[in-house]
Amino acid sequence: MPIRRLLFLFALLYGVPAHAAEPPASTPLRLLVPAYFYPEGKGLDEWKRMARAAKDVPIVAIANPASGPGSRPDASYTAAIDLARSAGVAVIGYVSTRYAKRPETEVRADIDRWLQFYPKIDGFFFDEQTSGKEQVPYYGAIAKYVQSRRTDVGALVVTNPGTVTSQEYLTPWKGIHVSCLYEDHGGLDRYQRPGWTVSVPSAQVAGLVYGEASLARMRENLRLAASKGVGFVYVTDNGGSNPWDRLPTYWELEVAELRRAYPGSTRPGLGTDVPQIHWAYDATQQLAQRGIYTGYADGTFAGKRAFTRLQFGGSIRNMLEQIGTLKTPTPLPSAQQARADVKALEMLMLEFRFEMELHGVSSNRATAGIKSFRKTLGLP
Repeated sequence: MPIRRLLFLFALLYGVPAHAAEPPASTPLRLLVPAYFYPEGKGLDEWKRMARAAKDVPIVAIANPASGPGSRPDASYTAAIDLARSAGVAVIGYVSTRYAKRPETEVRADIDRWLQFYPKIDGFFFDEQTSGKEQVPYYGAIAKYVQSRRTDVGALVVTNPGTVTSQEYLTPWKGIHVSCLYEDHGGLDRYQRPGWTVSVPSAQVAGLVYGEASLARMRENLRLAASKGVGFVYVTDNGGSNPWDRLPTYWELEVAELRRAYPGSTRPGLGTDVPQIHWAYDATQQLAQRGIYTGYADGTFAGKRAFTRLQFGGSIRNMLEQIGTLKTPTPLPSAQQARADVKALEMLMLEFRFEMELHGVSSNRATAGIKSFRKTLGLP
């Protein structure tokens, strides 16, 4: 049975709110904003505009103090990141890779500085990615290092080749979650969708468009993003050597258009903390006791502080990866206990299906995970 139908049935049977059981839009759109404007004066006003929009559409913002984290913490950026995250924006830090020519030691040093200077960031944006598969090990090693340096789950890894790339970069479980396959001033009508992207969630594909002055072209690019499987999009009328140094003049209209035309985009902010009284913590703890951990550095789920929705998505992704390695428990749990465990996982998938997509969990992969879990627990 398809995972969406299965989860819908569980929503009816177990009292999940009706609105949560509605299937998402076929291609919900999110905003990936290169927020390369210094957060003081007019730049701070832009950060505030962006934060206000997070109540209407999911936003991932790329912070870039100095083509990277810089050499020391900047109080203005600390305040801007806090402002954005408190509004539900997920903030990731810019790191250059110079098309795999930058030594991994330098890239790792930037990652470490980001985490030291701005520990609240939600992940990283690795710019200037190569497109050929020869350098997949380089970027895979960087992604693996990110996860080794995080003390919690859900570190989002976004790369930017700016053009169509090899499928191997988005191989399941390899650590890269989103790849920007288009960055240009020509509009997404020039983007040729590679056939292999039909096998990955649209949330793993991004497109950045600049120099589009008219409202009609902005709307057309949003329509093209939805029709071509681009789940993250950003369109601006800005141009020049740095088209990302301000928000578009039609920013509020772009946000309104996304909310109106693609209602599946309207979700709680990715950076929003899930209240610790939420049932998801009990469900996650229940699964941790069964041997499925959520991704803390020590392999446990302590529940000592709130998870963001983005982190819960990463947590479930980690569970599904670990399900494949689980051994059949001895003795087997009772049928009632086993069904309760499966129910807990399915309800988590239902609540955080949107966030799971960002970590590469397609409907097919979720269905396969449920099937494997049932088999492990001795259920038909």
